[in-house]
Amino acid sequence: MVKSEEFRTCQDEEEKKEKNKKIRKRTKALLKNVKDQMEFYFSDSNLQKDRFIKHEMDKNTDTYVPIDMFLKFNKMKTMTEDLSIIIKAVDKSKKLELNEDKTQVKRIHPFIQRDVHEIDSRTVYVECLPRNVNHDWMKTVFSECGKINYVSLPIYKSTGDPKGFGFVEFDSVHSASKACELLNNPPMELGTRAGKFPKSNKQLEQLKKHGVDEQEGWCKF
Repeated sequence: MVKSEEFRTCQDEEEKKEKNKKIRKRTKALLKNVKDQMEFYFSDSNLQKDRFIKHEMDKNTDTYVPIDMFLKFNKMKTMTEDLSIIIKAVDKSKKLELNEDKTQVKRIHPFIQRDVHEIDSRTVYVECLPRNVNHDWMKTVFSECGKINYVSLPIYKSTGDPKGFGFVEFDSVHSASKACELLNNPPMELGTRAGKFPKSNKQLEQLKKHGVDEQEGWCKF
């Protein structure tokens, strides 16, 4: 009888340890995802396009913004509604820092506005995208060409559906050129044709004149 009780006690302890292990693993993954998302919000590529965050930064000479502001962001809402999680995630970042009372956050290194033409040289346009395209799909397909800084998927305001084309900004001209070369003739394992790309900044400007602008709405990964 005693042995049976001891066995159940040991079994309960093992189950508790396993449960705690799973919780720690999920928490670790969540913190990483939140950290990555916060770093994206403050990244060079996003601040070049995100007027709201840039405006909030410019309100203060020290460029701090309220950290609880990010709880209102749709992407963050899908991850967490717990402010303490965001604070813990930022604490682990090497690109962001909190103020003393941990109510505000800013970049460690100041943001420097980049030349639009330099960004265009690292950006490719892709069309003929699948109807159910999302940022994860885009990242999977294009990441084999190089590091991705930013993805834009224009959507219809009325329905929220993708318009079937998008922009991918790489961290180098070489990666952008590789994408044009490789994904105009994608390998069979990628399934349907990934898309067609223009080869000059002039073509990108022409596309923007045909209605591709921030007024129509942008999705970000």
